[in-house]
Amino acid sequence: MSSQGFFRHLPALVLGALCAFATPGSAGAEPVEDGTLVLSARPRCKVTIDGNDHGTTDTTRRGVTLPEGTYKVRFVCDDEKVCSSFKHKSGIKTLTVSAGGKTRYLADLFALNGMGRSK
Repeated sequence: MSSQGFFRHLPALVLGALCAFATPGSAGAEPVEDGTLVLSARPRCKVTIDGNDHGTTDTTRRGVTLPEGTYKVRFVCDDEKVCSSFKHKSGIKTLTVSAGGKTRYLADLFALNGMGRSK
């Protein structure tokens, strides 16, 4: 085959390789679908997921999109005035994200510290 003939077929070869790679059931791992963690807290907390900062629960209560899997979520009280009397100012929870699902969790540091609802 001449070099001109080879280059004429190159786009079809490349396209065929890309289609084979992206076809469901092809060799390799199946793509992992995302799910959502909806995280809130009493009082407001800073949030880390598997060690990565995700801001405060003001942001995470809207939902954090993550691949399906299990995550360690750490909540740390973000209000020194409210939390100054707390013995436990943080907590860790292991949560599971399901593909296409929503996992909701409320970290209640008042309850963790044996207190009722705040005023």
